Amino acid sequence: MGADARITRRRLLAAGAATAIGATAAARLLGLASGRRRAAPRVVVVGAGLAGLTAADELERAGATVTVLEARDRVGGRVRTIRAPFAGGQHAEAGGEYGDFIHSELRRYCRRFGIGLEDTTRGWGGLAELVHRKGEVVRYGAFYDRRVRRDVNAFYARTYRLARNLDPRDPAATAPGLDDDDVGGLLDSIRPSARGRFLLEGWIRDDYAVEPEALSLLYFAAAEKLYKPVSDARTEVFRLRGGNDRLPGALAARLREVRLAAPVSAVSHGPAGVAVDVGGEQLDADFCVLAAPLPALRNILFSPALPEPLAQAVAELAYGPVTKTLVQYDSRRWRRQGRSGDVYSDLPLGSTWEASDQQDGRRGILLSYAAGACSGHFEPLDVAARAAYVSETVNGVFPGLEDEAGAAASVAWAQEPFSGGAWAAPAPGQVVPLWPALREPTGRLHLAGEHTAGLYAGYMEGAIRSGKRTARRIAAAAG
Repeated sequence: MGADARITRRRLLAAGAATAIGATAAARLLGLASGRRRAAPRVVVVGAGLAGLTAADELERAGATVTVLEARDRVGGRVRTIRAPFAGGQHAEAGGEYGDFIHSELRRYCRRFGIGLEDTTRGWGGLAELVHRKGEVVRYGAFYDRRVRRDVNAFYARTYRLARNLDPRDPAATAPGLDDDDVGGLLDSIRPSARGRFLLEGWIRDDYAVEPEALSLLYFAAAEKLYKPVSDARTEVFRLRGGNDRLPGALAARLREVRLAAPVSAVSHGPAGVAVDVGGEQLDADFCVLAAPLPALRNILFSPALPEPLAQAVAELAYGPVTKTLVQYDSRRWRRQGRSGDVYSDLPLGSTWEASDQQDGRRGILLSYAAGACSGHFEPLDVAARAAYVSETVNGVFPGLEDEAGAAASVAWAQEPFSGGAWAAPAPGQVVPLWPALREPTGRLHLAGEHTAGLYAGYMEGAIRSGKRTARRIAAAAG
């Protein structure tokens, strides 16, 4: 990493890895392209995040009749672009934000809908990233000295050795022993320097939304092995131009029926089909896609009850808390001071970066990303108090910035009632018993979303892939 290379942050949304099927292939599986035409299956999709919308889109393109039910008053799930109350046409991502070079399905969907991509690697020449630790502010390149680099290399070398025989597509089967351990123990084993520990703990907290000791070593090793061949220069390289919510909006616009503010209260299922209760109405279908986060499924009565260990997974799987606070300033003072806006800190605000870096205008939006234990500082506060704390704190890094603070917004994902957290973060001992149940259908119930797999966990790419996988399975079952 160069002296002032941007600090990479692998963040937010959904899982799964499946080979996509085209509409023609799916139609053939459904019997719609054969000489003997079968009745199109009826499917109810619970959840209008990227996973649910993708599944619905694939199924409708194959000829199925699909109804999407969303408890919120908007589509997108944990993809949420904030526009109001920001001035000057600017916006910022309160949820899933970045795409990586290897996110081929996300890029393919953007091409399909004519959505351009922002190159977030541009415009940083000569601007410094900072580290705030113990009241001191230093350039990131100076902080990342030889000793810290040695700690980082030792930690990841040990991680990759543990993951040598692990298949990221099925870690529970290929390296089950790692599940009983936590990442904090691995970090302790290399005996890092205080600065190395600070950096590594922060990276883990930011990327997985929990403290190292609360994260399954198996889950961590699987995710890190997936990204081992990917350089920092190819991670977090784009956002969707005009806002990430443009993609779920485009998907929803082409679907036959998407109902908002429609929380599901009960799901009955059996060999003959499913019945979904929403607002006192019963919707009968051949299949049901459960594409909502597990905390939302805890409010649904299933009849018969979900089998173990799926019921255990729904009830117990750990989710990581993240609070994003977005503050718009009258100017991008940090740039005039030769800084990019990226700050990696030991403060409760966690990390900061400029959320409007590829947008026009003199104003700028600085984003505070508080993950894991840091999120707990913000959750009891209202939006105004969160914004005031962020502005007061970053003023110590960028003098004079507090005086230019304007509109603000904030989302604490652990408190968002239909999310319950930023994404699933399996605790030690949770991957082996729960992972297989989340990946397989239960009769006519099919799960999709971030919690259903490990490849591309925490990304929009993963949401899309999980939706495609679910559509394929339903097509096969219907055929």
